[in-house]
Amino acid sequence: MFRHELPEPPLAWFSARDISLALIMATEPAWPRASFEHRAAHDVLALTLMLGGTAGIARGPAASDLRRLQRLLADDVEWAAWCQGSLDRPPVGPTVADTEMACSAWRWLARSRLLEGSIQCIRLPGVAFCSGMGVPSGAAAARRVLDLAVHRQIL
Repeated sequence: MFRHELPEPPLAWFSARDISLALIMATEPAWPRASFEHRAAHDVLALTLMLGGTAGIARGPAASDLRRLQRLLADDVEWAAWCQGSLDRPPVGPTVADTEMACSAWRWLARSRLLEGSIQCIRLPGVAFCSGMGVPSGAAAARRVLDLAVHRQIL
């Protein structure tokens, strides 16, 4: 009998995207889902959740998790370097499919342009990457979402 193994589904990535969307909808419900800003924030949050180890939390991130995510996203260049480094050396837990989906989101963020904007290439010790408009736009929007989420949980 022929036995074919199915690849593991990208559950960590799906979880990260679900939590990311829930955070966005709870804080910025009027954002059009088809907008560049929404997609960039969604991808940045999902990458941060998955690579930061917060994606598997079924109930959603606690206030302490949100503050840790805020620290990771405090600077878009440092976040991009951390993200690229984490994708180059994926954490234990996510499947190959999770990593492939995360890499696809990263490539979109890194290559995206608005109105023929330029792509900025950055070289830091041990890491070199090029950043499209998705990285700074998504990181700024994700910071806004997290700030609102933390503010609402604390009050």
